[in-house]
Amino acid sequence: MRVIIAGGGIGGLATALAVRKLGMEPLILERKAVLGEAGAGLGLYPNAMKALQYLGADALIRRVSIDSHENENRVLETDELILIRQAAQTAALYGDK
Repeated sequence: MRVIIAGGGIGGLATALAVRKLGMEPLILERKAVLGEAGAGLGLYPNAMKALQYLGADALIRRVSIDSHENENRVLETDELILIRQAAQTAALYGDK
């Protein structure tokens, strides 16, 4: 069975890996000729990394990414600080490496 996936971003590529893991053939449709950085940062919390580990894609991401060491959660409209947590603490809390 062939599965069509619209977009070659992290979501589309992760979906393609999952589809392949299920024994189906992914077809990614992407309008850019070459995949690369889009100029925006992407934060992946431990639950996302666990999913990528299951798909076999975490090693590359860990190798090329930057560890933020600290995460701040804020209210979008007011910039009010809700929580500051060390990245290692978050990883340990949610079972990531």
